[in-house]
Amino acid sequence: MDGAFERINASILKRGSNSQVISLIGRVVDFDGVSTATVAASDGGMVQVTNIDVGTFNYIPNMIAEIMGSPISENMIQVSLEC
Repeated sequence: MDGAFERINASILKRGSNSQVISLIGRVVDFDGVSTATVAASDGGMVQVTNIDVGTFNYIPNMIAEIMGSPISENMIQVSLEC
């Protein structure tokens, strides 16, 4: 995925984003082993990240990750699989 994307934290996600594709950097605190992770954003808020490809995602507790995806609710992002 090429281009510049709005970088957000949990507070910005909660307020709503006008962007179709966003970037979130945070610490992965949990992964359900199927398709959803919980990420602690830079402002301390928790964000659910869905649509994770378990075949390519290597969960390491507390790892820092950049998530590129689409906001789907005030605390949830759907990963863009085109990345």
